[in-house]
Amino acid sequence: MGDQNRIEIRIAGIGGQGVIYAANLLGRAASLKYNHVAVSASYGPESRGSAAKSEIVISDEPIDYPHAISPNILLVMHQQAYDEYADQVAKDGLIVLDSFLVVPTAVSRTVHSIDATRIARDQLKVIMLANLILIGFFARVSKIVSSTELIRGFEDMVPVKSFALPDSIGDQGKKALELGLKY
Repeated sequence: MGDQNRIEIRIAGIGGQGVIYAANLLGRAASLKYNHVAVSASYGPESRGSAAKSEIVISDEPIDYPHAISPNILLVMHQQAYDEYADQVAKDGLIVLDSFLVVPTAVSRTVHSIDATRIARDQLKVIMLANLILIGFFARVSKIVSSTELIRGFEDMVPVKSFALPDSIGDQGKKALELGLKY
């Protein structure tokens, strides 16, 4: 983790984009590398279309507060979420966004973008996998977790039977992560 004692990551979008799943996956992958990881989530009363955010806190020491205070990193999948959270990222922070759905405005943070939704639609034929493409891309640019840790975390979360048939949920998810990792 370098000389940082606490890394705070916020993943934000709208319900139905897999924001909470993405945070759980990133938290699982981070737990393979770091001693202390906490994941939390909040979302609107509707399951789809309302605001959704998840936070991952990674620390060298036990975590006494499992929410982001001043996020170092924002992964964002929807314009509304970008507009709400981009200015809350630490000044030396990182924003990773889905450029198919988010147009960044002038901010003084490092921004990396990937056209995750378009890639999911065009290459995998399933836009619901955009979250995994974004997480793979984030792992590549941030180096907070390795590709091996990310794939292992995904395999730990997906039942073994999901890998039994070609183009199963497990195979498609793994392909999405790999697309993001190689982008």
